[in-house]
Amino acid sequence: MIGTLEAGLRDFEAAGIAAGSFPVPDALTAIAKYQFRTLELGLHFHRSMLSWFQSLLREMKEEEGLA
Repeated sequence: MIGTLEAGLRDFEAAGIAAGSFPVPDALTAIAKYQFRTLELGLHFHRSMLSWFQSLLREMKEEEGLA
């Protein structure tokens, strides 16, 4: 699960960088702004989930004496 979240996060970050390099026509500025905000939400979600699963894994390893 952690690997999947890390890969998804990398993909979202790369997509944001790529999308930010294209000029946006004035007529589409509001739409582009909304799309970038939803990308921010996706990034936040993936970072939060990744942090939670990493924490869970650390706790499980500590409980089993593996940490």
